[in-house]
Amino acid sequence: MIHFFYIFLLHFMLSVGFYMFLERKYLGFSHNRYGPNKVMFKGYFQFVYDMLKLFFKFNFNFYSIFFLFYFLIPMLLFFNIILMWLLLPLSGFFLNKEISLIYLIVLMVLKMFYMVLMVYFIMSVYCYLSMIRMLIQVISYDIIIIIIIIVNFLIYLEFDFKMFFYNFQLISMMYSFTVLLVWLVSIMVELLRLPFDFYEGESELVSGFNVEYGSLMFLFLVLVEYMEIIYFVYITLMMFVYINYYDIFWSLIFFFFLFVLVWFRVFFVRYRLDKMLFLLWKFIFPFIMFQVFIYFFLNLF
Repeated sequence: MIHFFYIFLLHFMLSVGFYMFLERKYLGFSHNRYGPNKVMFKGYFQFVYDMLKLFFKFNFNFYSIFFLFYFLIPMLLFFNIILMWLLLPLSGFFLNKEISLIYLIVLMVLKMFYMVLMVYFIMSVYCYLSMIRMLIQVISYDIIIIIIIIVNFLIYLEFDFKMFFYNFQLISMMYSFTVLLVWLVSIMVELLRLPFDFYEGESELVSGFNVEYGSLMFLFLVLVEYMEIIYFVYITLMMFVYINYYDIFWSLIFFFFLFVLVWFRVFFVRYRLDKMLFLLWKFIFPFIMFQVFIYFFLNLF
């Protein structure tokens, strides 16, 4: 069974590389800049060479960090996203799938815990500033993601991902259409994508919480970021698109959602942090609680 895991891991790397290539090409075309096109076959294998460059790049030694946590926590984050992927119905070999959504909530909380530890033991002012912003936005919108997952449990009375395939109901489809927009905003905040990437404000930050990382450790953080993007797009289609995932139409919708995330990065500027929190507590949170009231307390399930 372990060889399935290695094949699964290889698919991770290929999917991340393909998505990074798609993003860089589209960003280049959108700014009238044809690239990357210098490395082998007009840059089609640029992401492979970027990965190899990071893997073999020299790593600096810092004097003001705890080396154990500096090297350990990026690998824990990578292991965390691997566990998230193993929860999916197509890939789970080792975990109890009957409570897979509970696992997902726990792993999302663990991710933030690992990041806080990582920033604390790096002892960098820029990392602290970035982490404050990240915690404010991600923890706030994690509440919405968890509530939406719980409401789906109230609909299906299951914590298994497969419930979205086999327990389809008309009332749940109506619920999905009303909540999809809120879910998309929440996962964009969770993924730290434009227009909600406040942890990389150019006016006062050099990069973000990962500013002190390079070489192999930075490669782990990049893999975590893009694997999480692909993962949440996959979950979105499972929850809101009632199509067999072996259908070619499902794959087209999947790539469309990935493209939309890149499109947002091209055409939208960074939102303001206070407005984002105002949007959450004044509009999104009351709307979600109203959905809970409508579908649960009025017994519309």
